[in-house]
Amino acid sequence: MLEDYESEKSEKPPNDNDVLNESRDTIRLISSEMIAEDDDLRREIYKDPFLRDAIPCTESRSFLLNKSSLDGRLTGDFDEALNSINQSLEINPDDAFTRVSRSSIITHQMSLNVELTYDEKMAILNKVVEQYKEALKLNPTFANSLLGLLEVYCLQRNYDAAIGIFGSSGDYINVNECNVVRSWLGCIALVLAGDMPDNEDSRYLYDQDIRLGSDDWCVAEIDRLMVDLKREGQNRENVGKAIKIHQEFLSHFDQEPYRIHDHYSIDAV
Repeated sequence: MLEDYESEKSEKPPNDNDVLNESRDTIRLISSEMIAEDDDLRREIYKDPFLRDAIPCTESRSFLLNKSSLDGRLTGDFDEALNSINQSLEINPDDAFTRVSRSSIITHQMSLNVELTYDEKMAILNKVVEQYKEALKLNPTFANSLLGLLEVYCLQRNYDAAIGIFGSSGDYINVNECNVVRSWLGCIALVLAGDMPDNEDSRYLYDQDIRLGSDDWCVAEIDRLMVDLKREGQNRENVGKAIKIHQEFLSHFDQEPYRIHDHYSIDAV
C-alpha cells in the first residue's frame, strides 16, 4: 500500500507553486544578456510579474525593463512602454538614462496623436522639459538629456532656449552620431528664429560620411513640428529652410527611421 501511495504521489501533476518555484529557479540561471537577445523569452518573463521579480540583480531588472519598454515603443504599444519604464524608475529612480527614455516615449506618443490641441501639446511639453531638467541634475553632461531638452525646446517653439542649449552642449557631445543630431536640431532652431547657421553649426549635418541606424534617433517629433508649421503657413521662408535641414538629417539614415505616419508626412501637406 505504501508503495502504491508513493507511486501515486510521484505521478501527481505539480501544483502552481511547484511550477512557479521551478520557473524562478530557471530564471536565476539565465543571464541578462540571454534575455535581452531573446525577444520571445523576454516577453514571456515580463508577462508574469512573479518571474520578473525572480531576476535577482536590481541592475538586470532595470536593464530588462528598459529593453521591454523599447520593444513596446517600437511596436507602437506606448502603454506597455510607459508601464515598463515607470517600473524601471521605481527600481532605479536616479538613473538619468531611464528618465530620458520616459520623456522621449511621451513626446513620441504625443507626435502621433493628431487629436491633441496646441494647448494640450504645450502642457505635455512643459512637463517633459521639467523631466529633462531633473535628468540633467543627475548627470549635467549626459548627451541624451541635452539633446532631448534641445528637441523639446524646438517643439515648444522656444527657439531662443533651444539655441542656448545648442551653444552650451557642444563640449559635452563627443560622439559623431550625437553631433549630427545636435547640428540638426540646432540649425532648425536657428533658422526658425530667423538666424543663419554658420559652417561650424552645420558641419556635422552635412557630413554624410556619418551614418545613422534606424533607431539611433526618433524623428517623429520633428516630423510633426515641420508638418504643423507648414500647415500654419507662417514664416514660409524660414519653415522651408527648416524642412530642408530636416530632410538633410533624414539622408543620414541608411534605413527608414521611426517617423510619423505617411499620411501626415511633410510631402503630403
